[in-house]
Amino acid sequence: MSPSESPPLRLSSPLRGLFWLLITALLSGVIFHLSSGPITAPMPPIPHIDKAIHASIYALLAISAALCARHLFTALTRPEWWGALYAALYGASDEWHQTFVPSRYADIWDWLADVAGAILAVWALKKYGKLKETGASPQTP
Repeated sequence: MSPSESPPLRLSSPLRGLFWLLITALLSGVIFHLSSGPITAPMPPIPHIDKAIHASIYALLAISAALCARHLFTALTRPEWWGALYAALYGASDEWHQTFVPSRYADIWDWLADVAGAILAVWALKKYGKLKETGASPQTP
């Protein structure tokens, strides 16, 4: 790198943790907001598409919470699984919250889709996150 070039901007680990904490809080807030009112968007005629939507949203929540835990709580072992636990507990609390919203109801299948999305996301983060650190391929034992 020449003297005139500046190094790429890279946040320190606590700042990265705060960034992911903000993303986690925003995602949690969006989920809460969306589940606080009636469903206004029509669902496509694809069977169980709502479960795929649940899994996708909670996968994002689990990843953001896991990255937050990884950078803020460095003494934690397996921070990825703490992210999945956060997403699963938040999903349960959101289903409970929906019991108080007119025209909404709690659904155990929605919560199971939330948990499945969180677990799959953390598994992928764990499996493919190592690729970045070690440079190994998935086929390498």
